[in-house]
Amino acid sequence: MAEIREESRARAKTRMEHEQRRKALQEEKEAEARKRAEREAQRARDQRVAELQHDPEAAWARVAELLSNRGTRHYPEVVHLLGDLAALAERDGAVRAFAQSYDQFVVAHRTKKALIRKLKAEGPVTATLSKLASD
Repeated sequence: MAEIREESRARAKTRMEHEQRRKALQEEKEAEARKRAEREAQRARDQRVAELQHDPEAAWARVAELLSNRGTRHYPEVVHLLGDLAALAERDGAVRAFAQSYDQFVVAHRTKKALIRKLKAEGPVTATLSKLASD
């Protein structure tokens, strides 16, 4: 009887070790997939920022065009464009000029509460402006 219990414990231990290895491999795969997605997102952003450098005013015009439409459905794209403009300003050392344009933008659109909430939640713009404040 003791042998059967010991064999049962050994099988249970083996199953548990196998399950732990399986979970560890799954977590490793998920971490690699997250890193790969982050790298792809960064490459895409770098490409968008490189394209913006040729005519950043066109991006500001696009923001104005999007906001001239009624409703909030364009807000994510507006926030995205502003994030790219912030990244461009940071890359090119033009954070002060961006901050001035951004401040004017916020004042002009201060009544659009949903837009302001999205802008406050957006990391790149906030990070760029906080760097300016710390300088």
